[in-house]
Amino acid sequence: EAEVEADAEEGEKGSLRISWTVYPLNDCWFLTYLVEAQSIDGDAVGEPFTPSGCTQVTDFHASSCVATDMPGGKEYQFTAKVLCKNTAASSLASEASVAVRLGTPPSPNAQTSTTISSTTIITTSTTTED
Repeated sequence: EAEVEADAEEGEKGSLRISWTVYPLNDCWFLTYLVEAQSIDGDAVGEPFTPSGCTQVTDFHASSCVATDMPGGKEYQFTAKVLCKNTAASSLASEASVAVRLGTPPSPNAQTSTTISSTTIITTSTTTED
């Protein structure tokens, strides 16, 4: 069984870069990476979905994707897993990334800045309006 760790950081407006680290695949004949997002609202966690930009990640050497069309003003957490031809060799989903809040979508004339902070495993960032 393969092992995966996932993390996320805010990118361009309405997007998040999700990256992962894969440990030895052992008996896995690689098919794709499955990246899923969940919105977080207090204690409520939304249904998992695969964000635009992270579907069909079939390049074995890929280590990230950019989730696009993500509504601002919400927190998201992400998981990643390896899907193998032999399903028994597929990884379990990684532990969820630290929740990342997309900034509130700015007005057309607003300028935004991004502050990035990191921890040992998870990289997160926030956007604020000036």
